[in-house]
Amino acid sequence: MNKQGGVARRTGLSAYRLIQLSINPKSQFRLDKLYLIALAIESDPADLLLAIMR
Repeated sequence: MNKQGGVARRTGLSAYRLIQLSINPKSQFRLDKLYLIALAIESDPADLLLAIMR
């Protein structure tokens, strides 16, 4: 299973949506989705937010 598929399964987001979030700088998502993604990749949500904002 690829990484997007595993994260998609754990977050409830589609793999397509995860790819769009990762490649399209104009993509927007809610904070609750960021939290779910952080949990799925075993990362601190605050660290993930800081990485996105850079």
